[in-house]
Amino acid sequence: MVAAERNDKIKDIKIEFYDGLIGDLMNAKAYSLSQIIQSEKAREKFGDDVKDDLISLEIFAHQFKLDEFRSVWKELFGEESNKYDLTAFICEEMSHNLVKFTREDHKTARLEMTDQLHDQIIKHGIFMSDKLFYSLVYLYTESQQW
Repeated sequence: MVAAERNDKIKDIKIEFYDGLIGDLMNAKAYSLSQIIQSEKAREKFGDDVKDDLISLEIFAHQFKLDEFRSVWKELFGEESNKYDLTAFICEEMSHNLVKFTREDHKTARLEMTDQLHDQIIKHGIFMSDKLFYSLVYLYTESQQW
């Protein structure tokens, strides 16, 4: 085995290990530990992966860490261009995790992010699945200032 092949194989094993551990911790609802392992994985610099960003969104949403959630959100919606090509699946996951912010002080930020997501969906002509539609309707309805 050539050194480059061996290094690629080790890298793949590490990625698989981190992903499995994070998945198990998420299933056990150990979100703080998931966050630690996710940050360790990021330090390894395996490269950008939309799956990692979506997992980070889920971790922060379960912990109600709006600032950290927003920073990942902004990475997904870059200033000049999006970090990834947006798909219906990515939008569904983003909206589904945004729904988890239910506190009163999150209303304004949640509504702002919902508007950003809706604008991106329209801009990119993304098909609105039932899950995505439900999440957006829920977010708009629950974020209203009565």
